[in-house]
Amino acid sequence: MFEVLGFSSFHKLPTNSSYDKIKYSFTNTVMLKHSFDFGSTILVITSPKQIKEEILDEIYKLLQFVKYDFNHKIHNSSAYRFNDVDPTIPCPLSKEFLYYLKMNIGLTDKTNKAFQPFSSKDGEITNTMSEVIYLDKYDVVKTEKIIFDTEVLIQPFVVDTIFDKLKEERFHNFLISTNNYHRCDEVAEWTVELEIENNQMYKSAIRNECVGLNFNHKYREPKIPRMKFASQDRMINFKFAILKTKTCIENKVLGMELRELVMESDFKNFSHNNKQPFILIDVNDTEIFFEPIRLRGK
Repeated sequence: MFEVLGFSSFHKLPTNSSYDKIKYSFTNTVMLKHSFDFGSTILVITSPKQIKEEILDEIYKLLQFVKYDFNHKIHNSSAYRFNDVDPTIPCPLSKEFLYYLKMNIGLTDKTNKAFQPFSSKDGEITNTMSEVIYLDKYDVVKTEKIIFDTEVLIQPFVVDTIFDKLKEERFHNFLISTNNYHRCDEVAEWTVELEIENNQMYKSAIRNECVGLNFNHKYREPKIPRMKFASQDRMINFKFAILKTKTCIENKVLGMELRELVMESDFKNFSHNNKQPFILIDVNDTEIFFEPIRLRGK
């Protein structure tokens, strides 16, 4: 992944990470914790083994570059140029940003805009994103005044990219954490915590998977329950969704798709169709569990 993004071309930068020895009581094993400042979160890589200095340098360069080039508030960054350029005018972008932009366009179209980091100054976007944003090898052309919120997928993207890098380097037995995501490889089971709100923690055991906390900022007025199969189908107005998935990007996309659902039957169907268990925490702080329906004989 790093080779695809082209980070090997950057000058070597000093590693800005901390190395703290911590001991987990459940394994009685001394761990090394490598911490990186990534804006609104601290990215932490935990492992009983030392990561090579050159790999840590590459991770640091990745985070520093993404913090600059993917930030629409920084003048002349790729994100700034993309949001600022007028329609029909070619806009040169870094190949790393083009890669990230293409990924977001594909996910938006695949989910029929349930995952949507784009908005238009002209109003609602009616066409697919691939019809309003044309990508070339080095630049992009917009047909509308499109604004790209690069923050939507940035944490999952960075965690998954670093995960792939460590696997590529044949580094094993590690956990990557941010404030909203944990992802580990297949060597060991890790017990992790996610802070939901007000120091309320959700604890989970993971192995070769990701667990993520997804926020729902949409509010819906209560609806009159509709009858279905002789039972009431209620509306669920949730604040948080907790999912376990293979990757962090998949976790974020599914979390945004859940925000489009309203009724309990919709969530049940979503869980069954995607073979995806999840937990919702509603506005009354009630935990609601969903898991795929197991058919008889399956």
